[in-house]
Amino acid sequence: FDRNYLIIDKIRDLRNNIVVKMPEPGLYVKENYRVRVEIIDNTSGDEIKFHKDTLYADADLVKFPLTLRYPQEGDWFVPLGMKGKKLLSDYFTDNKISLFDREKQLVISDNDDKIIWIVGKRTDERTKISPRTKSIVRISFIH
Repeated sequence: FDRNYLIIDKIRDLRNNIVVKMPEPGLYVKENYRVRVEIIDNTSGDEIKFHKDTLYADADLVKFPLTLRYPQEGDWFVPLGMKGKKLLSDYFTDNKISLFDREKQLVISDNDDKIIWIVGKRTDERTKISPRTKSIVRISFIH
C-alpha cells in the first residue's frame, strides 16, 4: 500500500548493488546506464545550462572515485539551498516518491561516500558551484 493504493510490482533486490564505479572522468556504460563525467574550465565565463539529468559541481569539492548506486538505509545529504542534512527517506517522503520509485532511484556518491546527487532530482549543497569555482565536474546521466 502506498497513499491508499495497492501497488503490485516485481520483487527486485537492488540494494547494495553498485551500478557503476567511476575512478576518473570518462564515459561509463553498464547495461541500461550511461554516465559521462567531465571536468570543465569555469574561467571562461560561459553560461551553464542546467538540466535535470546533468549535475554541475565544484571539482575541488568532489573526491574521485565516484559511485553510481542505489540508496542505502541511513543515507543522507544536504539539499541545495539548505543548511541542515536530510535523510534520503525523508526527502522521498516529502516529495511523495512512491516506494517502487524509491527502489529504482539512483544516487552518485564520492570517495567519502558523500551523496553529491540524487540523480535527476536534487544536488548536494556541499559541492555547489560558487564564484570562486575554477573547474567544474559535469556528470551527465543518459537513460
